[in-house]
Amino acid sequence: MEKIMAIIAISLGKKATVYAVGRYYGFPRVYRRLCEFNRRVSADRQIMRRRQDIVKSIFRIPNKIFALFRRKSKTT
Repeated sequence: MEKIMAIIAISLGKKATVYAVGRYYGFPRVYRRLCEFNRRVSADRQIMRRRQDIVKSIFRIPNKIFALFRRKSKTT
């Protein structure tokens, strides 16, 4: 049980660190840097575009979840 709690704590710590870096550095800048890195490591344009779409959707997930909860709270 202690190992599971340690794994959960480490996982939450990583997420909090990434969120703090994003808040400090700015999420648009983080997105641009990820896209620049993607362009450097990918030669195939189709794969590059797919990765950029995935990164974009990952950055939009929190807003979609928030909107979903807001919509549910208005209807109930």
